[in-house]
Amino acid sequence: MPSLNRTSKPFSLAAICLFALFFLSGCASREERISQALNKADLARQKNELDNALSILGKAAMKIPDSAALHEAIANTRLESNDPQDAVSAFAKSIELDPNRQRLWIRIADIRDKLGETELAANALENYLESFPDDFLAWKNYASLKERLDDSDGAIKATLEWNRIRPSAAPALKLGELFQQSGNFAQARSWISQAAAYVRDQGAQDALAALIELEISLQQYLPASTWLDQYDSRYGTGSADPRIVSARETIGKWRQAQKEIAEAAARLEEKRLELERQALETSRRAEADRLEQEALLAEQERIAAEALANAQSDIEVSDSEEILPAIDDATDPFNDDQTPAIPPADDTDYLAQARDAAANGETNASIELYWRALGPNSGNPDLWYELSGLYMETRNWLDAEACILEAKRRAPRSAPIAARYLSIVAQTQALARVVQEAQALINLFPGEAALPLNLARALRKANAPRSRVTDAYEEFLNKATASDEGFAEATQFVQGGL
Repeated sequence: MPSLNRTSKPFSLAAICLFALFFLSGCASREERISQALNKADLARQKNELDNALSILGKAAMKIPDSAALHEAIANTRLESNDPQDAVSAFAKSIELDPNRQRLWIRIADIRDKLGETELAANALENYLESFPDDFLAWKNYASLKERLDDSDGAIKATLEWNRIRPSAAPALKLGELFQQSGNFAQARSWISQAAAYVRDQGAQDALAALIELEISLQQYLPASTWLDQYDSRYGTGSADPRIVSARETIGKWRQAQKEIAEAAARLEEKRLELERQALETSRRAEADRLEQEALLAEQERIAAEALANAQSDIEVSDSEEILPAIDDATDPFNDDQTPAIPPADDTDYLAQARDAAANGETNASIELYWRALGPNSGNPDLWYELSGLYMETRNWLDAEACILEAKRRAPRSAPIAARYLSIVAQTQALARVVQEAQALINLFPGEAALPLNLARALRKANAPRSRVTDAYEEFLNKATASDEGFAEATQFVQGGL
């Protein structure tokens, strides 16, 4: 009997421990059980025991089927096990269980893309962007997928969003390429020129090369020549970019052809003048011969008449009385009306024509003529300044910016150019950039009233705090006179109006 009691004590103690362990595990919270399963699975994954990890997570998910964390862990483990399709299903289930896990759509999109399921990848990114609309990298990737799907409109819209969030040369150049592929060359030129205007951006050089290539493809050799000169001034003439090498060869041939055409025209004009001179000389000689014959005949008639008169009477005729033949104006070799006019050489003044067209309101024609005038005068900042004004009239702000940048680069100390530059970038750049540029220009031209005026207008357009707008207007009023443009506007705003 005592021996029986001795064996029952340890049995009872073990039973009590097992019961306690069972009780405690049964009372563990849901979160604790999920955490335990995740930890065990993580240890198995660290040992590369992926099947064991999947088993642990699968059993836990059967007991707690509404756990988004478990399904996400299963998805990651499936991905490590080279099972992408099941991984996608598990990620989707995790999102379904927890809407706060919308970020997982990025993972799904990446997997779909690697599997070659481009359309499904794009759909996954659409779902992601509904929750994260300011992720510019997602918009960039979405645009790439749309382009691969031949959805030009979708790719353009996505790239516009990318440029809205993070404006730079890269999205602007991509937009230019997309518009070029769709045949909209005006928009293509505008966006590529905007990309090239980001001078400090690494992508600006590539954009300028693309712009030159585009102009050449459209046979617009004059603008292409101007942009090539700008490229050389920025980056030197030793570029190995095949587009620039090809452009340099093409534009060189075009310039040579233009030179040869001009020389041929000059030779033709010289030949024409020579032929006219010869014809005039021949005409004058013939006229002189005719006059000489008439004079000789008149002299003969005079002598005959004189002899007849002498024979009929004894009247002496004084040697000083000579009958001079009249010279008709029509046969006078010195009569100006008989001299053919020599038309002047055709020296076309494109700049004068451009300014006349602008004065007559013919903006598009004037822009074309300005580009022709810029051919031999691309270093003249006044021409770039005037051309930027025409683009402002047409509200083509990007081309206006490209032209005023050229003017500013050639005349960095010109206050009117600086003022127009600030007015234009207020239409094309973010407020922070405009304010930064304005402050730098105000410091550079402390006496120029138009700069703080343009800054104030840019701040108003961006709905900046009224105090900031007032400070800019007050700075303008301190420099301006009552007759200056904008004086009444600034005074009214500072006094609490507008």
